[in-house]
Amino acid sequence: MNETPIFINVDNGHQLHINTLGSKEGYPILFIHGGPGYGFFKQDSRFFNPDKHFVILYDQRGCGQSTPYASVEHNTTQDLINDIDTILDHFDLSEVCLFGGSWGSTLALLYAMKSPDRVKRMVLRGIFSAAHDTIDIFDEPNLPEQIVIARKRALDLVPMDHQDDPIGYYLSKMRDGTKKEQVKYAFELELYGAVLNFPSIPIDRLELDIYQRDYFPHAILLAHYAHNKFFIEDQFIWNNLKLIEGIPIDIIHGSHDQLCPVDNAYRLHEEMINSKLHILEAGHSALDPVINQKLKEVMSSLG
Repeated sequence: MNETPIFINVDNGHQLHINTLGSKEGYPILFIHGGPGYGFFKQDSRFFNPDKHFVILYDQRGCGQSTPYASVEHNTTQDLINDIDTILDHFDLSEVCLFGGSWGSTLALLYAMKSPDRVKRMVLRGIFSAAHDTIDIFDEPNLPEQIVIARKRALDLVPMDHQDDPIGYYLSKMRDGTKKEQVKYAFELELYGAVLNFPSIPIDRLELDIYQRDYFPHAILLAHYAHNKFFIEDQFIWNNLKLIEGIPIDIIHGSHDQLCPVDNAYRLHEEMINSKLHILEAGHSALDPVINQKLKEVMSSLG
């Protein structure tokens, strides 16, 4: 990636951290990270070839190096969609390939529905529709034992009179609790998400990994979005696919994904007339070797 990142102002005091890879003459790609709340990482550049791709990587509102840090104010799905237009305008791009995984796939689909003329194709992994019957991370059936254990640990921190809305309780503690409570509830939510993402890795190893990074933005933004049903009308994506059905799209999804049901990928493929479906023996994460390799293969064919 380029040595010097840039920052662009959007609205209501938010400033987005952006970096690029390759030259502007290359095939234009916008990398939309997951979460909500993760930010992009240097290793995300591994999917792209700087000799033929021009890639924009950016931290969404409140994420990574964007400011204000971990802010949930003026931070909604509609804000994030509008920010994409601001980014493309900044780089004077009339159209772009959208590359997104998990929450990034949601934003890519929503942006394409808003501005289909600016989307030349999409490469999406771990499809998340934000349909309301799929967004409760504490209400998943038929889970592996380690996830069941982690879920009990997370829910044990929620008083009985808040058990009907555990994510709302976590959000309240991260927003209004003492500093100790903010850190505690952010850590526990991050740990539960990590177990969902990597159910075969021992919990103590996942804890060590979380301790070594700044997990607060992802935890509070995930809770903020989940508590507000991701600021998306129920079934919105499924009800509006006709708007984008002709856009070329590669769909990559792990058959053992515990976060985003693989049925999402099959349904998207069925309704998108110009789509290619890649179902892999893998989980949710782009770090899974099989998913990682498939993403690289798809991107190497573009540009």
